Amino acid sequence: MVSKIYMMMTGAGSVIRNTTLKMKLIQTFLIPLYRSAFKKCKGIFFLNEDDLTLFKQKGIVRNEKVIVIGSSGVNLDVFRRKQLKNQNSFLFIARLIKDKGIFEFLDAAKIAKKERPGIKFKILGPFDTNPTAITPEQLKKWTDSGTIEYLGSTNNVHPFIEDCFVVVLPSYHEGQGRVLIEAMATGRAVIATDVSGCRQTVINEVNGFLVPPKNSQVLAEKMIEMYDNPELTIKFAEQGYKRAVDLFDVHKVNDIILEQMELKYKCSMEKSF
Repeated sequence: MVSKIYMMMTGAGSVIRNTTLKMKLIQTFLIPLYRSAFKKCKGIFFLNEDDLTLFKQKGIVRNEKVIVIGSSGVNLDVFRRKQLKNQNSFLFIARLIKDKGIFEFLDAAKIAKKERPGIKFKILGPFDTNPTAITPEQLKKWTDSGTIEYLGSTNNVHPFIEDCFVVVLPSYHEGQGRVLIEAMATGRAVIATDVSGCRQTVINEVNGFLVPPKNSQVLAEKMIEMYDNPELTIKFAEQGYKRAVDLFDVHKVNDIILEQMELKYKCSMEKSF
C-alpha cells in the first residue's frame, strides 16, 4: 500500500526570499531538493497566497496539488479573551533578529516616546545566533535609556499578551504571524507590516493597522494614534477577536486539513464504531 504524503509550508523563509548572491547560490542547491520532495506529495498546504506565488515563480511548485489554509490555527481554549489591564503598553514578541523588525520597533519606540512619554514599550523574545540578531549589549543601551523594557524569553506568551494594550509585529515576512492571532484571540489589537503572512491576518483599520515594512516613522505614528484613541483600539480588538473565532480557530483549521487529506470521513466512521 502506497502512503499518501502531505506537506505543510509554514513559511518561505529568508533563504528563498533573499536575492543576495550568497542566497542565490544556496537556492541552486535548495530548490531542486524542494522540487524532489514535493513531487512525492499528494498535497501541499500553504499558510498564505504570497508564499505559494513565490514558490510558483521559482518553479518549486508546478503541477502538485496545493491548498492555502490561511493559518495553522489558534487554540481558543488556551488563548482566551481577557479584559484589558492597561491602555499604554505596546508589546513586541519575536526572536530578536532583523527580519522580525526589532530595529524598526526600537526606533519607533524612541520616536513615539518623545511625543508621548506615557507609552510603555516592551520586548519579549530570545536572543539569537542569526548574524542579523541584536546583541544583549546593544539592547541594554535601549533599556538603560528607559525607552523599552526587556521581558526576557518564555515558552508561554499568554500572560504577557494579557498585560499589554497592543501587540506589534513589524516583520519583513511571515508564514503567518502566529503571535498576531494569539493576540487577537486574547482580545488585543495588533499592528503588523503589510507583508506576506500578516496581511491575510490583519485587515487595516478593522482589527489593527498594517504599516509599510522597514518604516519606523509610520510605525511610531500608528502606535501614537492607538494610544491617543483607546476607544478605536478597543474596537480593533473586538473585531480581531471575532476574526480569530471565525477564521483561525484551530479546530476549524484542522477540519479543513483532515478533509483535504480525506481523513475527516474516516475519523467520523471510526468514532461511530
